Amino acid sequence: MSIARSGDGAEAADPLAQLARAPLPTVAGTAQSNVAYALMAAGDLAGAERAAKEGLAKSTGMTVLEAQAQAVLAAVHMASGRVQDALAAADTALALPVMGFPRHLDECELIRAEALMAVGRTEDALAAIQAARAHVLGTAASLDDEDRSSYLTQVRASVRILDLAREWLGNV
Repeated sequence: MSIARSGDGAEAADPLAQLARAPLPTVAGTAQSNVAYALMAAGDLAGAERAAKEGLAKSTGMTVLEAQAQAVLAAVHMASGRVQDALAAADTALALPVMGFPRHLDECELIRAEALMAVGRTEDALAAIQAARAHVLGTAASLDDEDRSSYLTQVRASVRILDLAREWLGNV
């Protein structure tokens, strides 16, 4: 878990902002997304949105980083109560061609399902949470026992996806 996601947002933002000015686009883009997470954790949603959009600008042409930046933007929009914007950003992130299934896309699938439910698209939300659960369980099956346990009990998006799947779908 990054510092920015651990709850120490205010303390994390400054050193991450320095990394976001790095000459390497991959470092700058990743750091900028983490600046957005840090600001969101500190309660600065306007600053988090600006940082997420800067991360998106720095990630142009690098689809994995673009997906990460869109995931951050989706999280910021959801935290701001802008459900339609969150849904659009999550859909954009999930549509980008990336190798594997990076962890930030778990969060996008979660946000997408929650946003769909919030706008009353219940059937779509149920399908989205079912797909998200399948991804989480597929990823978990590929891990050794210790990592699997951590992934299923410590990664916020994984835990929330499985909880919502149980709540919305039962034992299906």
